[in-house]
Formats: sequence, C-alpha cells, structure tokens
Amino acid sequence: MSEEITLNPKPGFVIKTVIASGKRQGTKTFINLCVDDQVPEPNVQSYDDVSVSPDDFVVPIVLSQERETIDKAGRKSLVRDCCVNPRVVDNSLKNARFRLMVIETCLELVGNSSDEVLSREFSLPKMQFKESLEKTVIRRQDLEPQGTSVSGVTSQLDELAGQVLREKSTPQPDKSVDKSIGNSKSLIQVVDEDVPMEEPTEEPLEDDRINYKTTRYDSSLYSGEGQPPRFKVEITGIEQSKAEGLTIGLDKIQRRIRCMSLDIPVPAVADKVEAYYARDTSVLTLFVY
Repeated sequence: MSEEITLNPKPGFVIKTVIASGKRQGTKTFINLCVDDQVPEPNVQSYDDVSVSPDDFVVPIVLSQERETIDKAGRKSLVRDCCVNPRVVDNSLKNARFRLMVIETCLELVGNSSDEVLSREFSLPKMQFKESLEKTVIRRQDLEPQGTSVSGVTSQLDELAGQVLREKSTPQPDKSVDKSIGNSKSLIQVVDEDVPMEEPTEEPLEDDRINYKTTRYDSSLYSGEGQPPRFKVEITGIEQSKAEGLTIGLDKIQRRIRCMSLDIPVPAVADKVEAYYARDTSVLTLFVY
C-alpha cells in the first residue's frame, strides 16, 4: 500500500475567471491558489530561472475536487483549489512573469480536468481564498517528479509549463493534415506580432450572422508532423469575397486574434495562427498553436 498524506492548504490568493468554451460556458470560476509545505518546490535553484530556461521549469500542483457555490446574484459558480509549495506563492508576488506562468498553468489544468476552456481574461480579487479550503488526501508517490497530471493528485506539468512559456515551431498544415476542414484553401495572410498591434483597420462587420466559437483542438484529426494546434476558432458567416486577402493579426502580448472587427481572446499563450477558409461551408477556421 502506498503511503497517503493529507494536505491542509493555507491561503494564498484567488484567480477569478469564467468558462470560455464547454458545456458550462459562461460559468464563473474561482481558483484558490493555496499552499502546503508537503508539495515539492519547483525544480530550480533560483526563481529567476523561469525567465532563462522555461523548458526545464516544473511546478508541482495538487488539484482539488470541484465544488459549487452561489455568488451574490444567486448564480452558481465553481471553486477549485490549486495547492502549491509556499515558495511558489511567495515568488509569484515578486516576479510578474513567474506569476503569469503559474496562473496560466492553473487555468489550463482546471480546464483540462473538465474538458473545458477557461478564459484567460482573469482577475485577482482582494481575498486570500473563496469559500473554504479543502483537505486533500493523496499518495506520497504522486508528489514525486514522475507523478502524472490527474485531478486530485500532483500535476508536474512539465510539458504544460513549457507550452505556457516557450515558443514552438510547427509546420504548415494543408488539406490532408486536418480532416475536419474539408475543401479549404489558405487565402488569408496571418501577421504575428511580438508587440501590441494597432487597432484593426478593416471595415466593421455589418452582418450579425457572423459568429465565432473557440474549442480545444481534437488532436486525433491531426496527421501532420510536429505538434498539433492547441485550439481551433471557427468563424461562420464570412463570404468568400471578404475572406480572400483578409489579414489576421495575432497579438502575442495581449493574447488576442484580430480579424476584421472581431477581437477574439486566445485561451493561452500562442506562438502562431494558421487560417483556412472552406468555400462549401463559408467557415473560416483558425488553428492556434
């Protein structure tokens, strides 16, 4: 029998956001970033290393079970605890880049646990915890570096933490790479920027039938080389005449995609976007890496 230990989390700070995509879209979500000495520290000697070698940076996190609460307006909201080593919270308050990495990792972990996407437009309420902090019983071996990332046990998140901070190079997909885009053609220029872009100069969209939907990408549809996209944005209702020659901008700092007058939030740090237009369905598909 593996030895079990009980975590008794102490307050840290709270992350407030909403579910951006999934069966409970729009539901307010609170994440208590709390601490316990039994959770291992990140695998660095100096927390400044996060800005030097993010590929090797690992943050052990213990994720609690989901619970429900009611907000002041009487609406249901969700609460999860992400328990880390106390030094993680201490250094989050000192290092803005490290804090963003930790928050992004928690948002991704909580979303993955329920097959949903949490909005990256978050706030940090002036509270140390929401509702109460839950005790969590886990196996000691799950606190070791080889632990897997599942709900209720330690998430080492080495791959995820790297995705949050590092830029990846991925090949261009074509019609044969993704079986979901059908008869499509790359007609669109995508501009990547490392600095905030100017506001879009295209004419505003006058057709209220134009909508977009962001979902997690189904990697089983990907047959190309390298890493598949992380998210897919489907924009419906755009005529081919408007799609041809369209310029799409990716603001990596603000994590936004700008297309005509659409301002689309990106669920996570993105390296690049690839766009394809399907003439038969009039759907513009953006693949977010």
